Amino acid sequence: MREFSDGQYVVLEGNRRICAAKLVSTYSSEGEEVPEEIRRTFDSIPCLQYTGTASGASWIFQGLRHITGINDWSSFNKAKLLVEQIEEEGLTLTDVGKRFGLTPYGAGQWARGFYAFKQAAEESDFVNEVDERAYPYFQELFSRSSALVREWLGWNEKKSRFDNELNFNEFISWLYPRDPDKSADGKETNESFGEWRNAP
Repeated sequence: MREFSDGQYVVLEGNRRICAAKLVSTYSSEGEEVPEEIRRTFDSIPCLQYTGTASGASWIFQGLRHITGINDWSSFNKAKLLVEQIEEEGLTLTDVGKRFGLTPYGAGQWARGFYAFKQAAEESDFVNEVDERAYPYFQELFSRSSALVREWLGWNEKKSRFDNELNFNEFISWLYPRDPDKSADGKETNESFGEWRNAP
């Protein structure tokens, strides 16, 4: 929690647990009496007070708990949080990595994967198919062992996107296979496939 005025505090992490504790009354929703010894445990709740000045402190604590801590978030949500922190506060990969217990390389892999996923979800020929479950495949494109694949896809570090749209769509087609002999309008076509499929 953090003090925002004299004697008043805001919960930075654990707000749902605090709300649940406040809802505990003499009787449960089924009408059964809640023992007094249980109700008494909510009279005071141990907590830690944050005395720093970071504007995004609540995000930091949630990140520490859910990215490297107890309750695991989906890969997509981890990456989304990292990118939000980078963009909203102008953080470097080193800075955001320190916040969440990641190396700069690890933070970069999460963030670049998010940008690649976003490109696929918003600009590819598969915008109606791409969903959050595919994010780990885009993250994997930025592992050390995938350098040749990134080169084939034309990763542009300055723009945080893949420049080779034909090959990028080919890659996505591996995740979301379609009938290779038919386009969206039912006509036969080979134009939606990149160099990998068209290679001799």
